[in-house]
Amino acid sequence: TDLDDGTDLDDNGVQDTPGGSVISPVVTLTPGDEPLEDPANPGASQDTLNGGDANGDMTIDFGFVPTLSVGSTVFYDQDNDGEQDEDNPLEAGIDSVAVVLVQVLEDVNGMDSLVVLDTTFTDEEGNYLFDSLSPGDYQILVAAPEDAQTNSDGSTPADDDVDGVDDAEQMMPGDTASTGTFTLSVGDEPTGDQEDFQGGDQDEANDGSGNMTIDVSFVPDLSIGSTVFYDPNDDGVQDLTDPLEGGIAGVVVE
Repeated sequence: TDLDDGTDLDDNGVQDTPGGSVISPVVTLTPGDEPLEDPANPGASQDTLNGGDANGDMTIDFGFVPTLSVGSTVFYDQDNDGEQDEDNPLEAGIDSVAVVLVQVLEDVNGMDSLVVLDTTFTDEEGNYLFDSLSPGDYQILVAAPEDAQTNSDGSTPADDDVDGVDDAEQMMPGDTASTGTFTLSVGDEPTGDQEDFQGGDQDEANDGSGNMTIDVSFVPDLSIGSTVFYDPNDDGVQDLTDPLEGGIAGVVVE
């Protein structure tokens, strides 16, 4: 509220923007005419001095919504099953991948609009984190790495609260992979064993207000190639010491 209503345990602060200063209403103090607070309420007993309870107003409280966070891992998915095998070194996290946080807002026509809030890069272990977020709906976008252009086939709904599984979809190899819309709400995010894969402990300071299960995986790119060479003796083996068995330039390989 924006009034000095003499009610304890209610928020008396006004804030223009998140992160800005919070200001109380004008508070008038009158000797012998201040509220008698319930002594069981936090802070209520602070006015027992200075003439007693009626000479102190212990009802000017400020409430803040805890900030939320989202994060986890971008990883290689060698077998393309949509799940990270932490015992397989070929399914490690991918470092230096661009990760974009998008907030999903409903416009005046009831249509969703997307607002880019922030961009970060995965660390050397493939983990990423966005914090200091307000409750609401979000999406994560991940740029395809240079050495892994294809998002895994095992995509699952983004807000399934299951760690270590791919939560994104991709239209074509090389495109940015996008999660579905997920909702962050205070005290309602996965905790403990629900976040038991890498990156799951990034919200341990406020576990119930962070979702560390939004993972994105890519299948490592493969390659094939070698040499087209002359084989004068027709033995099927290139003799690198024989100048007559060198490579053949200009041959079309399809």
